[in-house]
Amino acid sequence: MKPVFSVLFFLLCHEVFAQKSLLSKPITVKISNERLDQALSTIGHKGGFSFSYNPTDFDLTRRVSITASNAAVREILDDIFKGSVSYKERARHVILQKIVTPEKPKDILINGYIFDRQTGKRLAKASIYEKYTLVSAVTDSSGRFRMRLPAGTPTPRLEVRKGGYFGTSAVVVNGEPLEISLVALEMEEKRPAVVTQLKPPVKDSLKVVAPAPLPVLVASADTNVPPAPKRKLDLEKVEKNFVDAFASAKQAVHINNIQDTIYRAVQVSLLPFVGTNHVMSGNVINSLSFNIFVGYSGGVSALELGGFANLVRRDVHGAQLAGFANLVGRNVYGLQGAGFANATLKNFDGIQAAGFMNVTGGHFRGLQLAGFANATLGNMSGLQASGFANVAAKKFNGLQVSGFFNYAHVHKRGLQISLFNYADSSGALPIGLISYVRRNGYRRLEIGTDEMNYGNLTFKTGVAKLYNIITMGSSFGITDKPLYTAGYGVGTSQKWGKGWRSNFDFTFNRIMEAANSFDSANGIFYRASIGIEKRILGRVALYAGPAWTWLTARPNYLKLDPSQIYSPFPTQSLRNGLELSNWIGFQAGVRIVSLDY
Repeated sequence: MKPVFSVLFFLLCHEVFAQKSLLSKPITVKISNERLDQALSTIGHKGGFSFSYNPTDFDLTRRVSITASNAAVREILDDIFKGSVSYKERARHVILQKIVTPEKPKDILINGYIFDRQTGKRLAKASIYEKYTLVSAVTDSSGRFRMRLPAGTPTPRLEVRKGGYFGTSAVVVNGEPLEISLVALEMEEKRPAVVTQLKPPVKDSLKVVAPAPLPVLVASADTNVPPAPKRKLDLEKVEKNFVDAFASAKQAVHINNIQDTIYRAVQVSLLPFVGTNHVMSGNVINSLSFNIFVGYSGGVSALELGGFANLVRRDVHGAQLAGFANLVGRNVYGLQGAGFANATLKNFDGIQAAGFMNVTGGHFRGLQLAGFANATLGNMSGLQASGFANVAAKKFNGLQVSGFFNYAHVHKRGLQISLFNYADSSGALPIGLISYVRRNGYRRLEIGTDEMNYGNLTFKTGVAKLYNIITMGSSFGITDKPLYTAGYGVGTSQKWGKGWRSNFDFTFNRIMEAANSFDSANGIFYRASIGIEKRILGRVALYAGPAWTWLTARPNYLKLDPSQIYSPFPTQSLRNGLELSNWIGFQAGVRIVSLDY
């Protein structure tokens, strides 16, 4: 009895094992261009089982070719179905079930109309956007819009905006068409004028309201016509032109319609409106903004980098760096750096640095550094430094340094350093070849004489602390006197009392023996002089004082009467055959002065 039981147990286990290993059973099969149902029949015959499946789930006419030697049934099926079918074993059957891949959720298509609630008129060029995805649309001439939201957008809500209307929002329900009405704003300029009769003053507990006087128009030959007001720089108009220049047609509509403040932590763009903020980029303020070529945004609150240029409609807080240029429609607080140029239409607080030029339309506080020129159209305090020119159009406090020209309208305090300096009025110190201050500067036109020249014409310009001197003199052909002299120098002046001043001047001069002759052998001289000035009438003053002259020239070039001059030091012979002589002389004359007393 025991042996019989063992045999039955062995057969039962063998049967169970066989049932569990149909897919692992190795078979050898060669199928060439057979229909799928025929191929499955061949495989089942080779493996000693049959297939069960729903014929509607498979294309049974599909042709199959496969060659396998001692390969598991599962491997052969994987090769045929490429993972699109699952397998199950039941007794002597292999059940095939098609793997159903869930469909990806479809995008949400939305369409509808925007109309005026009061008149029913459909509104063109209205803006519709979804604030999380920044997907947007603009209504056409019939007030219709159409947009596609990404699948899975949570509880999509559309924001609707149009200039001259109150904004509103609408919830999207099952993608049904929307009809959204807007309420018009009550704009003062659109209200018709109300004409009323004049009434007596009305007295109340707070004030007395009197009627406005009627204008009186008198026609006469000598009627004075008030001059037209001076045109000022309209920054709002400039900003609008700035927007129109870089915005697409759709973006320009959004910018005019949408006044909402939209924030994003990071944005990346290739070109304006080609980036993560789409065509809404001009309405978005980004913390971090990265523009591969050119970017356009509503504002920056931390850092913006641009391969070529950065364009910002409103404010920048932080750092803005570009390979070529930065343009900001309003204010900058921080650092703005560009390889070529920076332009900020309103105020700037920080450092503005460019390889060629910086322009700020409003007030500036900080450092403005450029390879060629800087210009600030409002008040400025700080440093302007450039290779060619600096311009401060209003009040300036600080230092201007350039290679050629500095301009400051009102330079309250500080320094101007350049070849040429100009200020409308100044409390600062200009240092340069020529400095000119129009209102409160120091200017003198002198006609005088001294022991070398019978006549001298001298012009002094700058400020009293430091002015430039240009002088020419002649003795009109007198023997043993210079034919002409020309010189340049600097000086300083001190006020002592009403109408009284003193001067200390130092000049370098060349002597010409003939017209257009500046040969150094003719002689050069240095002259230090002290003068006392007394204004006698209006802008006319007299001056006189001693002068100490050092002359380098040929021996006995000037035959000065030794009894009339005093030489503090003896004459010295120089190695080039010239002599260095010195003497104490005089200067005197009349001056036309500026009103700086």
